[in-house]
Amino acid sequence: MSLTIEFYSAKPQELKALFTENTPLDTFVQKRQTFPQADFSFHLLLPDDLDKLCKILSTYHPLIPSRFQDVCVGPIWDDGLGTESLTILSEQFARALTECSESDIEQAALAWVSAFFPEGSRRNTLAYQAVLQLQEVARDVMRNKRSFIYHLAGAPAFFEYLRDL
Repeated sequence: MSLTIEFYSAKPQELKALFTENTPLDTFVQKRQTFPQADFSFHLLLPDDLDKLCKILSTYHPLIPSRFQDVCVGPIWDDGLGTESLTILSEQFARALTECSESDIEQAALAWVSAFFPEGSRRNTLAYQAVLQLQEVARDVMRNKRSFIYHLAGAPAFFEYLRDL
């Protein structure tokens, strides 16, 4: 069981339509790839790991809150089952990410990834690359006047259960 966690630059109605239309899987995947995205679909514990990332990023930009929930503006779609949703993130969050230097983002990514990979080459990990992608998605949001959208799919309650073990 896993979670899909992605961040997109898109017009909300376009992305919502993609997730609500009955399209074949290969068409869905092709269309989804047309949106700039950052893929955080690896073993994260929510909300803890995204809160840790925000806390680290907040040391590089004062307008980034230390809790991920504080950048969530509101839902634009959910599947009604509590297993998949799209949420708009604040424009302020996108702007703050774009205002961070590439060096700051790289340092934040290394600091965040060190919790998952205490040794070895962290720059080659999906987690490190995802943080760099996050800044690229934020740049696209600001450049093209789109929305910053968070996609969550999976069963978060299962991971809450694991946390309590």
